Formats: sequence, structure tokens, C-alpha cells
Amino acid sequence: MAELPISEHKTMLSRDEKDQIQIESVLLSKIADVVGTPFYAYSENELIGRFQRFRKSFKEPIEICFAVKANSNLAILNSLKNQSSGFDIVSGGELFRLSKIGVDGKKIVFSGVGKKEKEIIEGLHYGENGILSFNVESFEELVAINHIAKNENKIAPICLRLNPDVDAKTHPYISTGLTKNKFGLFKDEIVAIIDEHQAQLKSIKIIGLSVHIGSQITQLDAFENAFKKTDELLFSLKDRLPHLKMIDLGGGIGIQYESEKEISYQNYAKVAEKFFGSQSHWQGSLKLYFEPGRTIIGPAGILGSRVLYQKKSSNRHFTIIDSGMNDLMRPSLYQGHHKVLFDGKLSGQTFKTTVVGPICESADTLLEDYEIDLNTRPGDLVAILNCGAYGFSMANHYNSHPRCAEVLVNQDQFKVIREPETYSDLILREQI
Repeated sequence: MAELPISEHKTMLSRDEKDQIQIESVLLSKIADVVGTPFYAYSENELIGRFQRFRKSFKEPIEICFAVKANSNLAILNSLKNQSSGFDIVSGGELFRLSKIGVDGKKIVFSGVGKKEKEIIEGLHYGENGILSFNVESFEELVAINHIAKNENKIAPICLRLNPDVDAKTHPYISTGLTKNKFGLFKDEIVAIIDEHQAQLKSIKIIGLSVHIGSQITQLDAFENAFKKTDELLFSLKDRLPHLKMIDLGGGIGIQYESEKEISYQNYAKVAEKFFGSQSHWQGSLKLYFEPGRTIIGPAGILGSRVLYQKKSSNRHFTIIDSGMNDLMRPSLYQGHHKVLFDGKLSGQTFKTTVVGPICESADTLLEDYEIDLNTRPGDLVAILNCGAYGFSMANHYNSHPRCAEVLVNQDQFKVIREPETYSDLILREQI
């Protein structure tokens, strides 16, 4: 049977005596009764547990800056803030979200290739002393930040983002460390900035380098290659960087959606500390920063849905559910694979079906020729797994579907952390 065994998610999912699915100790049906379907549900204990395991894998203190783009719900961010997490942002909107939960500016790094003047000003003036670092992606951006900082009577803290030309062996849409990608600066460009331009850019302070080669990476050697190149460059420049104090090693650790083998946090930590830890030639002079997102929140979230119809054609069988590519973009955008669990009494016999959503696109296909239990019927609930990252944060209104609810589960309780939208929300800012 293709259905993922509950045991693989035993820390957050289980079945009761009637084979009904529970997230922690809350039945999916109980959540559906309150907010309808579809809905996103997150296990707070799984989220916190993964965050803590990541941090404890390192022998020395590190700073974790959770990638807000993976999941930007205020309640999720606040749970992480309570664990002393920092945050990696890519927009002024994400910075605004952090301001609403009172995040210290010195725990925020600002990445992204297209920062607007307004966003840069907001970063410079955030809180009492601005943000920790702007992770700069181009010389042109560096010049712009210097100009804006001068006008604002500020000194902008900068990490130069290295593009190391390393193949992360992930989907091309989420690879960011190759020469053909739009992200980061090449080695020669960074050397030129430091040797030829740093002295003239009076309103910036280069405090470190950053590197991020992509997302959903499942091969440790990709990280090792990137970290090695970053170390070699930074070490060659350290005497020319009087304010050097940090290295931002990005994120990108993959999770198991299908048959991928996950990188252990311990092995990842060993590689990072091999190049930059206190036992390396840096001897503890650099603070290590990381930007995990998917690996922290991805497995902690599910998308709850409901079977609408079972359709038989001449050569295929379709199971049509009420969540689609408007709720979860990954299958249609990245050919991402999300296994599912069907709620209710299991017969032990299976049949093959193609699981699809209601959107008017053939790309709105979750799983093809997937084995599900013979007892599956319209009205049954469905749990789509590993949806905590890049799920709701990429949701949209295509086909004029309101965006769904989000709930946060802790043991036998849950709270609605985003109300389901109504039809009125769809046209809230439109005018005739």
C-alpha cells in the first residue's frame, strides 16, 4: 500500500480505535467541524522539537534565523521567537510581520535580490538599532544601500552573498548557487568590492559573508563543497575585513516527501563546524548563522481536505478532493510529491486512483496512480503530509477560491491562527 505508515509521523500523527487520524491528540474531524475544509494544521510540539534538535546538533552556540518565506503565520513565528529564534526575511512585508510579534532587530537578516528603497529604509530603522544584516546580492544593490544609508544617517551592516557555483542537485526552480542563477556575487566580484570599493562606501560595514545554494537539498556533499569555497574566500580576505564577525551558511536541508534520504542534523553540523567552528582555523572568531525553514516546519504541517467525488473514466480512476493547486502549489510548480492519509475505517485492500483538486487546470494533480484503501468514499477526510513549508505561504485565489484556515495544535487542544476567508475577502480591495 502506498499510504505512508503512521509510524513515520508518530510524533504528531496517529489513528484512534476507529482509524480516524489525529494530529497530536486532536482528530482531523474535530478541526474540520470548526473551520471546514480545506485547512492547514500544524503540530506545535513537532515544530519546536525539530527546532531544538537542529540547535542541539551543534557543539557550540549558533544563531538560527528561521526562513520566514517557508511559513509566515504570526503564531508560527511567535512560537519560534519563544525558542529564541532569529529570522531570515526577503521582503518588507515579512519584516512587518516580525514587528508585530516584537522580534529584536539584531535577530533579523534581510536576504533577496530585489530589495526596494522603502524596504531598505525600514530595515535601517527597524526597532532601536536596525536589523542585524542586509545580505547583499549584487554590487548595484550594495551601492544603493550605501546611498540610502547615507541619506538616513545610518551605517548599514552587510553580509556579501557568495554564489559558489555549486550544484545543489535539487529542482532547478529552487537551486540558487549556480552561475546561471540570479542570486549572489561571484568570488571575483566580492574581491573587487573589498579591494576596490569598500573604502569609498562610507555608509556600509561589511561584517561577513553569506551563502545559500538552494532548497530541498538531500546530499551533504553539496553543502560541504559550498562551505569549503566560502571558507577559502573568506579566509583569504579576513585581514581586509576589519569588522568581520559572522558567517551566514543559509539553509536548504531537505525533508522526506517520498523516498528521499534526509541529511541528519548531526552530520550537517559536523560539516559546518569543520570549516567554521572553534576547532577550525577560525578558532571561534566567527558567529555561525543558519537559515533553516522547510526542515523545521515542513513535516510539522498537514493540509486537511475532503473527498468530493470518485470519478471513473474508460481507463482511469480519479479521486477529487476539495483542496487544489490554489492551496498547495508544490505539486504543480515543482512536481513535488506529497503522500496522503485517508481518514476512516481501513479494509486493508487497495486500488489505484489519481488524486486531483477542483482547479480548472490539468496541472492540479496531487498524485497519479496512487494506492488508496478500498473503503474510501466521498466525504472522507484526507491528510496531505509535509505541507508545513511553502504550503499556505504560496496559496492564492486562483479560480476565486478563498484561502483556507490555519490551526495550531498542541496536545489535545488547537487554536485557529488564521480564519478561513469568505467570498467577501476575495473582492475586499476591488472597485467597479
